[in-house]
Amino acid sequence: MKDFTKNDENIEKVKLSKRKNIGELFENYFGNFKPEEFDWGKNEGDEIW
Repeated sequence: MKDFTKNDENIEKVKLSKRKNIGELFENYFGNFKPEEFDWGKNEGDEIW
């Protein structure tokens, strides 16, 4: 994936870094994870729960 950046005189095409997937994000995480329910409050728009 590429993007463009502008400096004072030039526009340059630069390579963007690869986005990490969920496995890569947590590959060095060894903590204790306990999922919990969370109350987001009542619906404010057209949300479907």
